Amino acid sequence: PKDSNRAFAFYKATEWEKLLFYPEPTLIRALKKTEEWALVSKMAESALKSKTCPSISTMTALGLKVEEFLINAETRESRRALAISLYERGIQCAANESLDALAKARYRASLLLIWDGRWDRALPHLQKLTERKEGDFVSRALYWQVRAQRRSQNDKAVASLEERLLKEFPLSFHGLLLNPAAHTKMKETVVQGDP
Repeated sequence: PKDSNRAFAFYKATEWEKLLFYPEPTLIRALKKTEEWALVSKMAESALKSKTCPSISTMTALGLKVEEFLINAETRESRRALAISLYERGIQCAANESLDALAKARYRASLLLIWDGRWDRALPHLQKLTERKEGDFVSRALYWQVRAQRRSQNDKAVASLEERLLKEFPLSFHGLLLNPAAHTKMKETVVQGDP
């Protein structure tokens, strides 16, 4: 709490350089203390315009905060673009930072790009995520790559990606989404109830 209060003070003063050394959970707690779009927007723009590279944690925390403001249909498109920019700047600047933080930024950026219908821009992020053997976003990225390749009618890539997803992550949510037999089995299990 003490760190998040200090981080919030830096955030409110738009001194993002001082936020670089805080871990993402601390930054997220700090950002939860504001519901003012003007302050969030000012901080985001400041971080994007900075001549020095911000940390992936800072950019991801800001991107997640911007996503909270996507509820307004009138401003959704511009705010989604801002969140994508934050994630992509963080990705671009990430050097020796946490692979998990980098993966989260790549995944969030890819989902927002997909939402925008820019599958071609989302695909490189998804491909980078699936280069890893493990991680929170591998099965999800495989699923969305399948969807992207289907849109491109790349049947060979679809088959290869589906095979990997079903082999490596058969019981993941996204693995189950791709497996029609699993849908039937799940329905039977749910309808029958506990054994």
